[in-house]
Amino acid sequence: FFAGVSTVRSFIFAKPNIGMLNRSKNEMKMDWTDGYYVGDTIEDVKMAIKFGVTPVLVRTGKGAKTEKEYLKGMNNKYEGVKVFDNLLSFVDSLD
Repeated sequence: FFAGVSTVRSFIFAKPNIGMLNRSKNEMKMDWTDGYYVGDTIEDVKMAIKFGVTPVLVRTGKGAKTEKEYLKGMNNKYEGVKVFDNLLSFVDSLD
């Protein structure tokens, strides 16, 4: 699922709103219980927290910059976010 073109109607699906995850839950009957949401931006982290799943940040893409700006130091209000070098290292951690 993705947010697509920016319109008022699509706004509910844009991150950090949870419309995209609700849609996947309803249309695909996805069970997000104990689920993870993997992304590389602070909007991904916020959406995961808002939806009640575990946020995972990967350092690829925008992730290293996101980690530095939002998840390090005194201003870190996103404790508990799992951070991995890439998607493969996250998947490997699930074993």
